[in-house]
Amino acid sequence: MPLNITDETPKVGRTIAGFNLTVPSPYLPGHPLTEGEAKQLNQVLAENVSNNLRKKLDDGKIVGEGDAEENVAYTLEEAQALVDQYMQTYEPGVRTASGEPRVTDPVEREARKIARAKAVELVKQHGMKAKDVDLTPIVDQIFDLNKDVLMKEAKKIVAAQEAAKKQSDAISLDGINLAAPAEEEAAEPAPAA
Repeated sequence: MPLNITDETPKVGRTIAGFNLTVPSPYLPGHPLTEGEAKQLNQVLAENVSNNLRKKLDDGKIVGEGDAEENVAYTLEEAQALVDQYMQTYEPGVRTASGEPRVTDPVEREARKIARAKAVELVKQHGMKAKDVDLTPIVDQIFDLNKDVLMKEAKKIVAAQEAAKKQSDAISLDGINLAAPAEEEAAEPAPAA
């Protein structure tokens, strides 16, 4: 059954082969799915999970410490547990690098970076490695328990970054000739020994 696309169907801009085109975007929350749409969305979900976990599963887990540290393959049960754990926080259409929620507010994003650094510190204090632990729930707890302090510190950091950008924007690049340094080096005679 083909999609029911009308003139009222929302559209999104998409560049395809150099052409700026619009593509229908018919799905809205609550949109009923046909059997084919459901199969396609389930396939995309399975591909996303595969793509996002493949490297971790290929690399294996690290056991031992120091010189005795080595990579060991996950067992089938451990690999399935990773998939199950990943699916508990997976949100379709939301891109994240770490499984943590996507945040667009620069102050909150900076506050969460601080919370993440604290989570890594806490994990290390307990003799574990951050890459072997799902940090997302730990970061969320730290953020929730310390939101006021984290947001206050993050505001300072963002303000400092904005001030630095303004200073950087004030640096003039007018009159800079990119070819000049190479020409000057070639024209200068070698110093006498």
